[in-house]
Amino acid sequence: MRIVPCVLLFLALLLQSCSWTVPFFIINNTTRPVRVEVSLMDLSKGIPIFFTASSPVSAYHIDKNSTIDYNKPVTLAKKKGTDEFHYTVELPAYSAISLGQLENDRYSAHDQHFINDRVFNLRRIIITEDVKKTEITNINFDAYFYESQNSVIYPVRSVANSYRE
Repeated sequence: MRIVPCVLLFLALLLQSCSWTVPFFIINNTTRPVRVEVSLMDLSKGIPIFFTASSPVSAYHIDKNSTIDYNKPVTLAKKKGTDEFHYTVELPAYSAISLGQLENDRYSAHDQHFINDRVFNLRRIIITEDVKKTEITNINFDAYFYESQNSVIYPVRSVANSYRE
């Protein structure tokens, strides 16, 4: 009879240590830098999914297969906008930036019910490549971003450089 409580305790401890994150990345697959402007909602409650202007930047080089190389970080500086919820960053060629993350949850859609009081706090992302602008809002987010290798990504590809050599 003493085995059952021990097994239950072991399972509880095992499940507590199981934790994962799902990062949200913009991946620049072009030969030129792109400008990324982020506008977030100011939340009165809940835990935001997307990082604010004062959050540390996580950016990395990508290899020729557009795989993020976590061993090769890229140094970027966020330029704070009018407040904590607006910023701009210049993303170099062949690099990726993490704009936010989910913890212990899977992403399926911007309007899904998130666990742990998480809130989809994105208002808008504007990605500018030369003269081409792409505007991604919280409503059309799922038309641009998709799940790939335990991440949610948006790959920036120029028409002139759609295939990387």
